[in-house]
Amino acid sequence: YASVPDSLVSSEPEPLGGVIQWIRLAKVDQESAITVMRAIVAALGRDSGTGAKYHLIKAEAWNAHSIALFRNAFPSVNWVFLYRNSIEVLVSLLRQPAIHTVENLMPREMVELNDEEPRSREEFAALVVAKIGKSIITHQHLGGGLVIAYPDIIDAATTSIPAHFGLTLDADAIQLMAEASKRDSKEPYQGFNSDISSKQAATTMAIEAAAAQWMRPVENELDQLSQVRTK
Repeated sequence: YASVPDSLVSSEPEPLGGVIQWIRLAKVDQESAITVMRAIVAALGRDSGTGAKYHLIKAEAWNAHSIALFRNAFPSVNWVFLYRNSIEVLVSLLRQPAIHTVENLMPREMVELNDEEPRSREEFAALVVAKIGKSIITHQHLGGGLVIAYPDIIDAATTSIPAHFGLTLDADAIQLMAEASKRDSKEPYQGFNSDISSKQAATTMAIEAAAAQWMRPVENELDQLSQVRTK
């Protein structure tokens, strides 16, 4: 969507993540939390002369535990959750760990961990990712959600997702998005090549075991939700 002139995209903005951590760790009251959330999102989406009409935020994965906070602050704004095959996710995270999937790099309450015993890298990452998916499932009743499986993202990007957000894409916008989809999102100057086969081939027994124990049951539930649009 960053390729569409009418859109402004904030991708995993650190100020938003910092505010969410502060709200949760300091146990900020709901009224103040809503005020601060609206202020930081307004600041991120301020008009910088681009003429953008829409502001889309790509939140960090661990923000899934704060869906209630987002819904309280922005009750009329819909949200989308993109999920991927458990093995592919775990292989990726072990190659390039995210801060929330490495033990002791983030407060445990931010990733919904309590008194769980220390685990291997594979088990810890799998447990954290599973809890993120579970938060999506348990917060569906709050409304506004759309769950999309990774293999469906190219088609959904120009059909179900804009419809869910109430966006209208003209032919030019769809063409711009089609061109953007040919580039690697992490390496924009490189062409996009599917990494599904290579990640499946890179699995190990430890990855398989961790995914089977923690992630696959949640992935199966997300598969069911991805067939149903939440009103």
